[in-house]
Amino acid sequence: MVKRKLIVLSIFCIFLIGFILALFAPPHGLNNPNPLKKQHIEVTEIKLQRLSYFLVYFYEKRQFPKNLNDLLENEEFQKYRDENKQRGITLKHIMADSWGEDFVYHRVNGNEVLLISKGPDQKLNTSDDIQLDVSLKQ
Repeated sequence: MVKRKLIVLSIFCIFLIGFILALFAPPHGLNNPNPLKKQHIEVTEIKLQRLSYFLVYFYEKRQFPKNLNDLLENEEFQKYRDENKQRGITLKHIMADSWGEDFVYHRVNGNEVLLISKGPDQKLNTSDDIQLDVSLKQ
């Protein structure tokens, strides 16, 4: 009987120590950067770069569009969108970051625009925003 109580007490102590360690341990992944987050950032940067190519094409025809809706009406962009549609890639895939948020388009002037992803926190003007400055000189 004493032996059984000692075994139960030992098991209880092991669980108690494990619980206390879990309580004071740092949150999972705090010390290791999330590889998925890094991949999302890289994909978003690529999407911004692709979008900038169409903006440059648009610029060569006129000047940077006042907003992204003007870009959507561009003939070359429509061809690109249609080619991707056949492969199952929607307009949302093209015009949004890896977290599903639409890109922010800010036209500084006729020769410069900013393409911005709100980043992982999905809030604008925070340190994790991903920004691409597209500017050309005449």
